[in-house]
Amino acid sequence: MARDTFCSSCGARFADTARYPRTCTACGTQTWATPLPVAVVLLPVIDGA
Repeated sequence: MARDTFCSSCGARFADTARYPRTCTACGTQTWATPLPVAVVLLPVIDGA
């Protein structure tokens, strides 16, 4: 069976499994081939320390 054939949110079958991103016709969720993990850090700058 092909990878990402069903929506991970609602379980409905994708109509078009030939390309990414795949958009679920039942709930509208998009599935991407390779989601990249990302981290963001915001450090406060305190003057006079």
